[in-house]
Amino acid sequence: MEAALERGAKFGRPYGFPESGHPKMLRQWYSGKYTKTSLARAYGVHISSIKRAIKRHQEKQQLKLTLENA
Repeated sequence: MEAALERGAKFGRPYGFPESGHPKMLRQWYSGKYTKTSLARAYGVHISSIKRAIKRHQEKQQLKLTLENA
């Protein structure tokens, strides 16, 4: 597994909502005009996928702020 990781292999199940759709969805969410439910319906995914995508984005932003202030 270590060798596969070094080659760039990814383990686990792929995301239900592909990351290529995240930027548009996040812009819509942060505009305040859309609910998580409406976004889930628009993208054809479960609301949990939308919640996880937002959470991952917020965690990345927090990590950036932490690294910048270190």
